[in-house]
Amino acid sequence: MRNRLNYWKDGGCYAMKVQQEQQGAMTVIYDYTQKNVWPSLEHVQHRYSGIIRASVRSQMTDNLGMVIMLLRGDDDQCASLLEQLKAKTGVRSVNMTVIPPEQ
Repeated sequence: MRNRLNYWKDGGCYAMKVQQEQQGAMTVIYDYTQKNVWPSLEHVQHRYSGIIRASVRSQMTDNLGMVIMLLRGDDDQCASLLEQLKAKTGVRSVNMTVIPPEQ
């Protein structure tokens, strides 16, 4: 995996942050009886299409659905996607499993 260095000016001093590329699987459980939950999730998926490599959606029960997304992208983008999904009404849980980089 590659590392990128981002520099920014912070109070007159230069700080350095290392961004690492991550890969993994994100699982979202949602209640599709909630109004507009699926269109809302689709909107988020489209916004993060640069890091979502594949996704599959399935009905689990009469009320619950599941989306599994395979991701590859900067750790900040993955964390942002996780937070965006957690904030959506009707989302019951969001879990990310990170696959370690090959050595």
